[in-house]
Amino acid sequence: MRAKVTFFMTCTLWLTVFSNLANGQQVDRPKSQARGEGTMTTQETKPIEEPFFCSLTALTVSERLHHKDLSQKLHAGVKEIRELSDGYAFRLSGERQTIAMVAEWISLERLCCPFFTFQLEIGSDPNPIWLRITGREGVKTFMQSEFGIKK
Repeated sequence: MRAKVTFFMTCTLWLTVFSNLANGQQVDRPKSQARGEGTMTTQETKPIEEPFFCSLTALTVSERLHHKDLSQKLHAGVKEIRELSDGYAFRLSGERQTIAMVAEWISLERLCCPFFTFQLEIGSDPNPIWLRITGREGVKTFMQSEFGIKK
């Protein structure tokens, strides 16, 4: 019976460690509380957060030029900006070429700015589309300076 309990506890510990690693959390190895005690503790730390800066090496020169062109076209096509708790939402026309442009822009932007989370809402034609760009604390301030968003 004791062997079954030990096996169960070991499996539970490994499942906890692997599930935390799958969620991007760093887990320290268990440490004994005091000499002679059999009680073990697990200490979790927060995932390492990437700094807010764009990686210029993530895109080739031609990709950077294309990204800049797409950014300018999309910026000019923004119809409305809504502030969110963790980012901003941008309303754009629901035209086919706009949808394709936004999707292509996201595919490039996520390479150079991995701290953004993108959400694209596309309704039925001819409704507008919404691009939501969100992230952790501080991303709104970063977006204000990089995207020229005035508060």
